[in-house]
Amino acid sequence: VTALQEKYFNAIYTRNVVEIKKCLEKGVNPNALSPIGLAPLHVLAERDDCVLGYRLMTHSDNIDLDLLSAHGYTALHVACLFSNKKFAVMLLQMGADPNKRDRFNKTALHIAVLRVDYSLIYNLLKYNADVNVMDCFENTPLSISLVQEPNLLIAKMLCKHKPDMDLENHKSTLHVFFVCHTINQIEFVMLLLDNGIDINFSDKLSGRICLHFVAISGYLELAVVLVEKGADLRAIDKTLRTPTKIAMDHGNVIIADYFQKGYRPPNLITALPLVTKWLKKVKKRVAERKAAEQQ
Repeated sequence: VTALQEKYFNAIYTRNVVEIKKCLEKGVNPNALSPIGLAPLHVLAERDDCVLGYRLMTHSDNIDLDLLSAHGYTALHVACLFSNKKFAVMLLQMGADPNKRDRFNKTALHIAVLRVDYSLIYNLLKYNADVNVMDCFENTPLSISLVQEPNLLIAKMLCKHKPDMDLENHKSTLHVFFVCHTINQIEFVMLLLDNGIDINFSDKLSGRICLHFVAISGYLELAVVLVEKGADLRAIDKTLRTPTKIAMDHGNVIIADYFQKGYRPPNLITALPLVTKWLKKVKKRVAERKAAEQQ
């Protein structure tokens, strides 16, 4: 680090605008990393300092908006990590790449979904963030919204941008079927099915399809939905077991009977009308709340 760069870094940290301007006029490299591995833009993104950030970005044509820090993040990644929406939007407006990946192959959209930040997600999608990017852990933004941070509204936002459902055919998405134990969780499953996911895709390691996992979890209502949607009751996993055999092995006799004989206890009805009924109640409550707010 040269003396000029050190002076420049100190001016950035202390927000000394006069000194920053002098350093830039003397030709300091605006993309140089400090001893702690950060460029000035990373520091300003963390602070959400839009005023100084704008000055820096408009002063030099050489500034790299997508520069990776020593820790593997761009300024946009940093802004999203700290939910600094204004700075993130400013970066996007100035031409930052929303699809630049960090050291774990995550994009800003992965981070925004993990932060459950609706505004950031909306703006990233507006600037053409790719919904089909898979990180090194095989997570897409959609799979995160389904499994790690379950949020139906965010999942629907992402589905409007036509995610590649063939890409979603992997272990993390199958987890949705395994953890589903309530009517509102069935909505996540229905969202996947409505957007064209292959109901009979199998896990690479176990060879199991969704019905095998539901046979383990024991949730009859989901089993009914999946069978009615075309899930294969004859599918065999790598231990040569069908969903019926797995249900028996895990003591889920009612599900095993349903798989074998096609009936369910009369007090249990298919989840499809229950989901519709639940949705109508939610919509009614939302409408009543909006009406009360307008009065």
